[in-house]
Amino acid sequence: MAEHQKEEWDLPQMLENVRQAEERISDQRLETAIRQGLELGKARKRQVGLRRRVAFAAGVLACGLTVLFGWQFWPPADSGTMTVMGNSPSSSIPERVLSMMSEAMKKAAENGLYQPINKATEKDGYRLTVDGVLADNRTMVIFVHAENLNNTGKIRGIQENFSNLNGGLLDEKYGSSTFGSNLSLQDQNKPSKSYYYTLQFKNTPSQMLFSEELELDFGSSSKKLSLKIPIQIDENKFSSLEKSVPVNQVVQIGEHQLKLTRAVLNPLSTTLEFKATSKLKKEGVANLQDAKLYLGETRKDQFQYFLVPRDSKSELLSSEARSLSAIRFDTLYYKDYSEVTLRATGITGNTAEKGKLIIDTEKQTLSPDSPLRLKEIKRTKDKTELHLQHSITKQNPESTISFKGNFTDQNGKVYSINEGSFSKEDSSITISSQTYPQPLTFPYTIYTDHIIQHPIEFRIKLK
Repeated sequence: MAEHQKEEWDLPQMLENVRQAEERISDQRLETAIRQGLELGKARKRQVGLRRRVAFAAGVLACGLTVLFGWQFWPPADSGTMTVMGNSPSSSIPERVLSMMSEAMKKAAENGLYQPINKATEKDGYRLTVDGVLADNRTMVIFVHAENLNNTGKIRGIQENFSNLNGGLLDEKYGSSTFGSNLSLQDQNKPSKSYYYTLQFKNTPSQMLFSEELELDFGSSSKKLSLKIPIQIDENKFSSLEKSVPVNQVVQIGEHQLKLTRAVLNPLSTTLEFKATSKLKKEGVANLQDAKLYLGETRKDQFQYFLVPRDSKSELLSSEARSLSAIRFDTLYYKDYSEVTLRATGITGNTAEKGKLIIDTEKQTLSPDSPLRLKEIKRTKDKTELHLQHSITKQNPESTISFKGNFTDQNGKVYSINEGSFSKEDSSITISSQTYPQPLTFPYTIYTDHIIQHPIEFRIKLK
């Protein structure tokens, strides 16, 4: 009987995940998400959920219930070429923007948080338009429309950037930003396409410079384009909307202590903020295992809907171990829940071991005790690329390596790393091509995660 009841409880959760899938993923990716959900369901019948920017829905169930309940899967974005230069007094939302909005986005827009921008720039037959922005204190969604007017050249890649109006880094008061986009690789080369970027901040800026750098491949030749559009919004529309709910509950997990300090509700997100401490000098609490935010009051034998995290944020301790500072969920701002409950099955502990890579780039040699191996060095007139292998992380799949943004020469002079690419087994570091007093020293940190199983529960009173 218990097993039969468990089966019945899976049905509402599948429904809820399909609903979340409808809200969270772009229409162009809906079919893929449903197919992934069907495949995943065969292996995990009892755990259907969402992870960051990817929805795993119950495929066959979704198709049948679309007809049964008359759910509206929104039509794809308008592929027209409407572009308005300059500011428009109209507050209406273009259909191509509205069709991309989730239900949560639409609710925020209904409450006056959509701000039209209607600015465009064009270069060599490629036009980029910012239709508008949806923003609150911590989230900014930028709705973009792009057109290849001549329908020539294949886009190799798009590099987006969000900076201050002078092209420099955004002020530190806005916090380090993270962003994602719903533009898929298969849609990248459509002659006309609408998509959006979602940016997360500590405090949303009222102005920034949005740019896209892309390379058009014409077969025998290629061309790089840089398109920039300044964005300015009225922060008074959302500055007073944030709701802060003190929690200040603590759980002890072995040598670690995790304190949930508060819940922060905004029209576009729900953020739970943490303070994690540890008696172990080189270790921190990096994240929660299998975290779920259950909605409504907890009653015995009652099914509860839940949300899973969109993403999480951590800070670096003095030891450089990562320490969980926030977990972000879908918005509850316009919902009427008096209580929610955060549950997790344990924590991800994180240790940090610092090291130094000492390399002579002229002789192409490493120090004898180096845990890394030099694969090759590639040089051009402007840059030098160092390609490395790190067997220590290859042997331990729970380890990752991270290099700092600078290095020193033999005399201690500090230089900046131009760019870097880090994976589980390989790293690539790019520096300027010039004469350096050898050898060069690159500080790095090896992070190792381990799971500590321990049931965790925080009951959060929202009212």
